[in-house]
Amino acid sequence: MMFANIDRFFEIFLYPFIFLSLYFQVFMLYNFFSNKKKMKEEEDDFHPDFFPSVTFLLPGWNEGVHIKTTIESIQTLDYPKDKITIFYLDNNSSDNTKEIIEDLQSKDNRIKYIFELKQGKHNAMNAGLEHVNTELVACLDVDSTLDKRAMLVAAQYFKDDQIMALASCMQLRDVKTFWQRAQVIEYLLSVFWRKAYSSVDAMQVMPGPFSVFRKRVFEELGNYKKAHNAEDFEMTIRMQRAGYRIANAHKAYVYTVGPDTLRGLIKQRVRWIRGFLENTWDNKDMLFNKKYGNFGLFTLPFGVIFVFYVLYAVSFTVIRTLQLIYINIQNYFALGWHMPNIIPEQFDPFYITTDILFVQSIFILTILAIVFVTAKGITEDKRPFVFNFIVYLFIYPLVAPVFLFVATWKFLVKSENKWVLQDNKVVKS
Repeated sequence: MMFANIDRFFEIFLYPFIFLSLYFQVFMLYNFFSNKKKMKEEEDDFHPDFFPSVTFLLPGWNEGVHIKTTIESIQTLDYPKDKITIFYLDNNSSDNTKEIIEDLQSKDNRIKYIFELKQGKHNAMNAGLEHVNTELVACLDVDSTLDKRAMLVAAQYFKDDQIMALASCMQLRDVKTFWQRAQVIEYLLSVFWRKAYSSVDAMQVMPGPFSVFRKRVFEELGNYKKAHNAEDFEMTIRMQRAGYRIANAHKAYVYTVGPDTLRGLIKQRVRWIRGFLENTWDNKDMLFNKKYGNFGLFTLPFGVIFVFYVLYAVSFTVIRTLQLIYINIQNYFALGWHMPNIIPEQFDPFYITTDILFVQSIFILTILAIVFVTAKGITEDKRPFVFNFIVYLFIYPLVAPVFLFVATWKFLVKSENKWVLQDNKVVKS
């Protein structure tokens, strides 16, 4: 009786969530494929004849291991060298970063070294913005490297005066561990979703690894804020509130490094999810507000719904599992244990389950397959994905709820939020 009442309680709220989830996925698929022609035109009409000046902002803290490789990826870009300036924004490092930068400066006078004592990525970025005098500002994480044509591709979008910022196409590099393999698929799927969001002017976030802005975005809206350690998401919200257009360059590739341990992965995703929830709460007036277009009507609300839907679905699954264990224990003591007959003597399609959760699962897996194949085509990534996909499909769902539960709990109790400059590097304020 107790389990029956719990089931009814969960099912009352489960089906609306199922409907909203399916509606959102179909909506985004439709938007993507209805704009497929425009994507093709972007690729076919690519004539690199526009080279606005650009300053690369590279915030780093103790990044001696990565900084040389990252700067070299900028130096070798297929882009006029006299149009590029590089600012390394040292956020109070204590390693050999300064010595490496000085060595690079001696060979390339486009590199500037700026030291910022105040901790936090937003402070480092703002220190660099004070010295920018180029048309564009490119933000690049120090553990990321650019494809040779990345800036060339990105620049062409700014021929359109209405476009104020541009998100890139992120992929993982140096994939070595079990947890990085799962992230490969996640990043690949995000390529599709980012393009889908862009097609309806509802870009969710300007990713840290590589984003490009017109300089006047910061002149008009102000510099970065701490923003609950999600300054890139908060800046995106400010741009959406101001009605700025944000595009996505699906052929501007940037290669970044994902956390290589479960602990590092959890830290990173808790920061992302918590930053999303806290910044959304700060801007809750935008939720379901048509004044802010599809960003207010879909991006923010469905992001929040997704977080709580997953928490709800996980709780439902745990309850069902406990119920099944309880029933089996009762059956064992009443009837003894018997090997279940899991292979029917004769298959009859009449007995195929049509339970709504089963049908939804098949539908979601179908959408996942479509998105995966489409995203793989966009990125032209030739790496083998079978094992990575298996890890993502069967292991990642077991750890992803941990991110959501921890982030939501920290958001609700308003626990201490430590500043972060690069993922896996956390220091108390």
